[in-house]
Amino acid sequence: MQPIGGGPQPSYEQLLAENRKLKQQLNGIHINPGQDQVSLRGLQSDDLKIDELQVKMPGLGKLVPEFLNVSTLSNPNGTVQLPDLSRFARFPMQVQTIDMSLNEKAINKVLSRQKVEGMSGLHLQIGEGGKLKLSGIANKLIDVSFEVQGRVSAAGGTKMRFDLDKTKVGGWLPVPKLMTNLFASLAANEMARMSVKQEEDGAFVIDMKGYLPPNIGLTIDDVRTAPGVIQVRGGR
Repeated sequence: MQPIGGGPQPSYEQLLAENRKLKQQLNGIHINPGQDQVSLRGLQSDDLKIDELQVKMPGLGKLVPEFLNVSTLSNPNGTVQLPDLSRFARFPMQVQTIDMSLNEKAINKVLSRQKVEGMSGLHLQIGEGGKLKLSGIANKLIDVSFEVQGRVSAAGGTKMRFDLDKTKVGGWLPVPKLMTNLFASLAANEMARMSVKQEEDGAFVIDMKGYLPPNIGLTIDDVRTAPGVIQVRGGR
């Protein structure tokens, strides 16, 4: 919707819809300073759906009153300055409960921006029952397209496990598991930079800690998928 005063004016129905959406979002956010806790429920955007998210933020109870103290926000000229909300981003945060869904469109946006040495054109497709398909191009002596298929599951802590089912190179040639393991060992440095490690049984473990800000603690208990969507749960 265009802002008022710039471009086409929103209709009355659009304003009502926007107002309802904003109220719904605010109703889904609850701050409990006494318990240093922030809770989100029933929030949804184009990329993300949060059924439930509870975060412990030690020190939140002391910080909120500072934001509400008008005397500390007042300037000598009588105006009031907005509080520095960036201080929240520096707080240690422990995710106590998480039930969140992310669609493949949002994940592929991240992959398109993530520069991975030796690889390009990464694209993820999410299927039913934990099935994932990752395709892209390996940039070695020559550019070779590849496709790996497997299943994702929780692996404890901040880790997720990917059990490989099949690999194809050049768009059609199946690769035996032994050769897949060999290729993985040759690409160990690239995978390490993506927080990916291959286990002795051939499975790949992705540590999501490498993708989170250092002040956030998270435990993943369950990972499920439906066509186009991956759901992460923890602390339930």
